[in-house]
Amino acid sequence: MDARRWTLTLLVAGLGLAAWAPEAQADFRFIRQCDAPTATSWWETALYEDDANTLFRQENFPENGTWPAESALSPGIRDCFGTGTPHEKRVLLHWVLRRPDATSTQRHPILLVPGAGDNGKRVFTFMAYALAFEGYNVYTLTFAQPNGDNFQHAEQISNALRAISSLYDGAQVDVVAHSMGGIAAWIYASNDGSVEWGHYGDSRGAAYSNLGARYRGDIRRLVFLGTPLKGQDTVFRWPNVNYTRVYDVAVNAPISWDAYYPYTSANPLISEDFTDYGYFADQDYYPGQAQTLRRMEDLADLPGTISQLGISAYQQDWYTTYEGGTGFVSRSRGIDDAIARGGRVMEKLEGAGVDPAIDVYVGVGLNPILPLEQGAIFTSEDQRETYGETMEDDYPRLKREWLDPQMPWNDAWGDDVQSLFEGRSAFGELSAPSDGIVMAGSVTATDAVTSRGAELIEVRRFEALNHLELTYAGRLAADFFGEEEVAGDLYDPVASTKYDQPQNQVVEWIDTLLDTPVEPTTPHDH
Repeated sequence: MDARRWTLTLLVAGLGLAAWAPEAQADFRFIRQCDAPTATSWWETALYEDDANTLFRQENFPENGTWPAESALSPGIRDCFGTGTPHEKRVLLHWVLRRPDATSTQRHPILLVPGAGDNGKRVFTFMAYALAFEGYNVYTLTFAQPNGDNFQHAEQISNALRAISSLYDGAQVDVVAHSMGGIAAWIYASNDGSVEWGHYGDSRGAAYSNLGARYRGDIRRLVFLGTPLKGQDTVFRWPNVNYTRVYDVAVNAPISWDAYYPYTSANPLISEDFTDYGYFADQDYYPGQAQTLRRMEDLADLPGTISQLGISAYQQDWYTTYEGGTGFVSRSRGIDDAIARGGRVMEKLEGAGVDPAIDVYVGVGLNPILPLEQGAIFTSEDQRETYGETMEDDYPRLKREWLDPQMPWNDAWGDDVQSLFEGRSAFGELSAPSDGIVMAGSVTATDAVTSRGAELIEVRRFEALNHLELTYAGRLAADFFGEEEVAGDLYDPVASTKYDQPQNQVVEWIDTLLDTPVEPTTPHDH
């Protein structure tokens, strides 16, 4: 179908296919179906609750991490949950069904799993709508606490898979997981009873060992998009991220400093306590992210030791932040203590291959340039302008001394580089090839995933895409961003051109690898 027709149909036709909530299981109770937040939304949403499994707990939410009453990024989420701080036993299941004018019907439904801090509708709208045009029935989840415990998220994935599969006579489901969502999917797909998740005194892992569902064989293909399969150490590796807290920038993500000394640590009597904004808060606001932590020096040196990075190498208190201790303006407990606080989950996953019958695919982005609304480091217009001017002055040297030898495909970033100079974007993870958030070497570290015999079918490199773009880049996004009347403030002809190129189309790649059409049939009522 022509991409222009996709977009215009998508945005002006509204919902043309009646749908009802999937039937719940005995211990996965349907609560209510929720109204679509806009008349043209194709998403249907229902609230479910697993009130039989004592694995689930009420997680804590940071002040800036509760579901907002009104938000363009999470429309209708709070209303459907009924609160800004829902219990983990509750989960939202969203779905978009095969469009009536699709040319085929796909045998296997799809479950899309979002990453940390995100919701299933926002991050996967382009992918879900485009796949519905191709004949798929597409489902996605919004977890109660989007930075919450991966073991509890794994159990909700299990619940959703069981409910979805029951609609299609027990057919296996294809799972596409983004970022941290891939860790939760991996946990469920490997949970055959042989892994001791509670090792090292991990109470969350122990609860999952005792109460988590054993893998039921309900996944056919598992696609990891930007998932840190080897772990991540971002906020310890790049301590300047901590200035989001110094400047009181509302970012729903953990920092790595416990204290900040505005007059340097030479005057320790004047300090700001940052403990509640990081990995060691008594309230444990970010358990999911703590579970993905791992030392990453085997993949890349710390930025503070890489002089070729220029301005990016100047990371305040980089050594004491990573190893722990008091630096010039900060105090940190270090990454090792944070890994221990998270239960050493990445270490446990090294011995937890997914079920051998699952086909594994990996999509990895190789563009480290992030829009500043994602980086959230430079906030004021003046700071953005200063950063852009500095980067433009230094870029020829940076390209010659670091990017060309380390990331020779950097020309694929194309016009994204111009956004750096204009102060609209910033470099993310730059100490190694990455998608701006996760090192490529971590995303492609599949040995542990396949250690029980699962076959790695393909690793697809997307040289021009960053971490978030892995969830939506494709023809539908290209058409949307290229139509000023439709996209409005989101109009971006540069992005449109990029997503129109076949080598940058994640959605079309996923369609190709999941494509198993059948003669048109009608699944059970939804």
